[in-house]
Amino acid sequence: PAFSPDGKTIAFYRRDYAYDKTTGLQRMASQTLMTANVEGSGQRKIADFDVRWFSWMMWWAPEGDRLAFLRSEPGGSKTAKLMAVSLRTGEITELAPWMDYLTALTWPPGAGGLYAMEGRNLENSPVRLMYCPLPGSQWTQVAENLPANAWSTVFHATSDGLILATTRGHTAETFWDGLLGLFLWKQASAWDHRSELVIIRLRKKQD
Repeated sequence: PAFSPDGKTIAFYRRDYAYDKTTGLQRMASQTLMTANVEGSGQRKIADFDVRWFSWMMWWAPEGDRLAFLRSEPGGSKTAKLMAVSLRTGEITELAPWMDYLTALTWPPGAGGLYAMEGRNLENSPVRLMYCPLPGSQWTQVAENLPANAWSTVFHATSDGLILATTRGHTAETFWDGLLGLFLWKQASAWDHRSELVIIRLRKKQD
């Protein structure tokens, strides 16, 4: 779910699944974008989404008139597209091009576009802060070589759009090798994960 910029409305997905007795698998039967008042009243359907694509995550436009969301093949972020839906008409359009390894996005007020963290979830993998103006054309680098790997689970902006907050994760694994006959395997014997809060100050748009 996602709160509107004025804090009065929440957007969320509603999905129904059907059980296939032949295959024993569940399949998505419907996928709908909904909004409601924050206490749960006034539920309203915005748009029905194609069940052949999985729609996930969402971000409100600063003006509160659109919602951005990701759409991909089930289980395949490589096929993701960044889409937008009008809350007034339900029309769905492609918002901006997609890049591999975008880990989190935000649509801050006054920025005229989207910010995203880009980096692989690997030890010592470089991380960059990217920006894409809207209407979307291409992503450009704002900052590079952010330390450690970053698989950002949280990415928010202040109300004036000048300060971004995100999380940065550090992962360390210890493997041991085993040999049994002709079989060689690796197994994680230790796992260490810690996260920290990162604050990024942006310059004013006129600067």
